[in-house]
Amino acid sequence: MLQPALFVSTPVIDARTVRLFAASGYALSVVTTLAEAKKTMLATQPALLLINAPLADGTGRELALAAAERGIAVVLIVPADHTPNPEGGLAGRGIVVLTKPLSQTTLLNTVRTLGVLHRKIDSLHLENLRLRRQLEEIKLIERAKFRLMSVKGVDEAEAHRMIEKEAMNQRCSRREIAEKILYRD
Repeated sequence: MLQPALFVSTPVIDARTVRLFAASGYALSVVTTLAEAKKTMLATQPALLLINAPLADGTGRELALAAAERGIAVVLIVPADHTPNPEGGLAGRGIVVLTKPLSQTTLLNTVRTLGVLHRKIDSLHLENLRLRRQLEEIKLIERAKFRLMSVKGVDEAEAHRMIEKEAMNQRCSRREIAEKILYRD
């Protein structure tokens, strides 16, 4: 399945470029103004935004920043003489800045690399979320063990065994047992 991508450019890019992006896994929509790009971004939620600056209605910097804040991979293409420092601090915000003239090969390689990096970042976010949930469960079970230790006068190993045994007997998770221990009236 192709991921949606948005290319903001004047002049409009050719059909060959659209096909090359499709071969790289992106369904490319092409618009010519930043205003159109904003509307299209809201409607399609693209995985990738390419801005061929400058445009008739601006530099694209603000759109690039807004897209990067939403987790969209962004490539900003600027003229070499546009500014002495074409990045202007954008790289630190996850925006790849390329200078013109630019070959299609360089652009496609950059887009492919950016796609790989964003997929890796997404998987790391999911792993982080999984680990946070696991840590919360461990904290909850530890609090339940402490409650059992103080109420029943058992040691930590015995409290742990009691939670495990009750989870097996009731065919539910240790978390559910810990919640019952902590939140029962």
